Amino acid sequence: MRLFRDRDFLETYEGMFFCVIGNVHPEDRVISYLKYVPSDFGLWGMERKYSRILKSYTTLSVKEVLNFLKSNFPHYVSRLNSMGLEMIAVPVDGVKTHFKPELRLRKLYGELVEHLDVLERRTIELVDLLSKASGIPVECFGVTGSILLKIHNPSFSDVDLTVYGRRNASKIKEALAELKRDGTIRWLNGGEFDRWVYDKARQYGLSLKDAWEICRRVWSRGIYAGTEFSVHPVKIEEDSSERYGDFIYKPTGGLIKVKATIVDIDDSYFMPAVYKVSDVEFLSGFMVEGLTELTTYEGFYAGIFEAGEVVEALGKLETVLDNRGGETYHRLVVGSFEAECKDYIKPIA
Repeated sequence: MRLFRDRDFLETYEGMFFCVIGNVHPEDRVISYLKYVPSDFGLWGMERKYSRILKSYTTLSVKEVLNFLKSNFPHYVSRLNSMGLEMIAVPVDGVKTHFKPELRLRKLYGELVEHLDVLERRTIELVDLLSKASGIPVECFGVTGSILLKIHNPSFSDVDLTVYGRRNASKIKEALAELKRDGTIRWLNGGEFDRWVYDKARQYGLSLKDAWEICRRVWSRGIYAGTEFSVHPVKIEEDSSERYGDFIYKPTGGLIKVKATIVDIDDSYFMPAVYKVSDVEFLSGFMVEGLTELTTYEGFYAGIFEAGEVVEALGKLETVLDNRGGETYHRLVVGSFEAECKDYIKPIA
């Protein structure tokens, strides 16, 4: 059964568009963030105009949107007891339309070329290129963002792709690296890259040195035929049996800073991204036994570290109860509202 997946979109009866976060949701709600709202002055859409309410993909921006909803549409905010936080969560019975990236891409392939605009044609070209380079079938890709919603503006919109299945995450990463090496696609360079580094340093409170090193590792973005694009690995139902409530997360002791060795990156490509760690050394904050995970809801840090690397991380400490087996352990979370974008994961030279 096709459930709500990361990077799906939802339309509510007010005409607002929410982007789904992750694959694990309560039975009656879908965890998400609000991205587009109807607006007479919007830059997205044709017959109906939309504005982007989410300023950036940071927890500070998500919190601003959450506060907007609490004041104007409080039924889209809920206390998620299993996760120990208040978050945007659309009631299932409030979903007018569930947009699925793989179905939108399939429809693009079924259209006559002359019926597609330049951005839609470029989307198909890019998927064909990535499929051939990676060996991933076209059927395992999708298109999300404004193209999924048919509100894209060909003059400035990006192409945001999904690729489905745990086994395909590392394949698409390797393919993108090879395509960048041979010049088929490129990423920012020179002054473009410097400005991007500066922007990320400002957004995440990083030094320019640390921001440069992290930006250098970002693999999931590129420029093809003059159009920026991104690729987002997404799990399918066969990849995980986890259901909401299987794990209970409890805040424990505030923010901590640790040094740790990454030992497993299999779940680091997804949302949330999880790095398994060992040899944890506490540098500041509350000390606990059994801290085995670094989990990030900031996609900026997803899929960029390798097993064996030593990293420093600052984030929210949580106790995790696995209801399936009764195990209790701890994790450090990057991307919490409490940290206000001061949290991070960075390599130690």
